[in-house]
Amino acid sequence: MSKLEIAARVLILLYLLTESIADLKCRRVSLLPALILLPAGLLARLIEAGAPGPTLLTGLVPGLLLLIAAGITKESVGLGDAVIVLACGAWLSGSCELECLCLALLLSAAVSIALLLLRRCSRQDTLPFLPFLLAGHAAVFLLG
Repeated sequence: MSKLEIAARVLILLYLLTESIADLKCRRVSLLPALILLPAGLLARLIEAGAPGPTLLTGLVPGLLLLIAAGITKESVGLGDAVIVLACGAWLSGSCELECLCLALLLSAAVSIALLLLRRCSRQDTLPFLPFLLAGHAAVFLLG
């Protein structure tokens, strides 16, 4: 693992931790850091790779898919969550970001089902997604 990958993982985890706290407390996320991290990640990966290539942009695919889902579902999938996944993907490969996102979706589904079965929430309630995204990234980084 390169120094950039290690630094990117630490940066992503710290960023997701701060945004997860904000998401839990006030159900809002700040997009300004994501809009800074996105081009910074692409630039860092471009410098490390030495030349642009198609693999440079693969990390953006999961975020782009979430942006499309946010548009189709009239933001049942949060636009802010999609932008944050896009920013994280700028620092990672497509397969790594997709793995993190899939794990986060599975974790959120499991918690949602448990809360529904325990009658702690209804189908109309929403859960903040960033804590699950943080858990997905942490698990992939620590176990992968």
